[in-house]
Amino acid sequence: MFTIGLDINEKGGHETSVLARGMGGQMVFLKADLTQDKDMIRVTGEAAKLGQIRYLVNTADFNYMDPNVSSANQSCYTQNQRAFLLLNGLIISLMKTGLNGGGVIANIVQTHDNIHSFVKPGYNVASSGLQDLARSAGCEGNGNIRSFTVSAHQTSFKDAACIMEHENSGRQDSKSHFKAAMTSGTMISPFEVANMIIYGFSRHSRYFASADFFFHGNVT
Repeated sequence: MFTIGLDINEKGGHETSVLARGMGGQMVFLKADLTQDKDMIRVTGEAAKLGQIRYLVNTADFNYMDPNVSSANQSCYTQNQRAFLLLNGLIISLMKTGLNGGGVIANIVQTHDNIHSFVKPGYNVASSGLQDLARSAGCEGNGNIRSFTVSAHQTSFKDAACIMEHENSGRQDSKSHFKAAMTSGTMISPFEVANMIIYGFSRHSRYFASADFFFHGNVT
């Protein structure tokens, strides 16, 4: 088994491939823009030529802010929903044509489908839409295709603290809240998120379908 990585960031994609091989894995990187239909059709077709597609992990994140519901950015919301629907649909079609007609799909939605963020109404609704997408995929899988979401709050990555403070700049407690989160151990590492996904793919989760892994990091 090997992994095919898709990203618009070519440099980062190749660096991730090197990292995966250094840890004993196998990964092929294909540059693609998730917002471009022709890119998605091309790369999923190329992926299918390399072998049977059994799993999809969607970690893409079109993170954006709206001042309020009345001023929500309709184009960003539409782009969010449409891109994920297209990617999932293309992969499901390829899974159905495989030897056993099955597979598992995981979509990362952070916690915005459970705990809504200030100044992000469109993003909150789009995140909830991914849960509905997981349910819809399960409905047509005939028991062979499972789909679930992973809600992981405050994932630690470069510049995470700056992004979160900016998103919550309207809150009086934003700086102290996120400084505490960065130092109290509630930040979730990318490796921990990956472990959640792998568990969801494993035989231990074969009854886990059309549902959400919610890891809120003590934010309630």
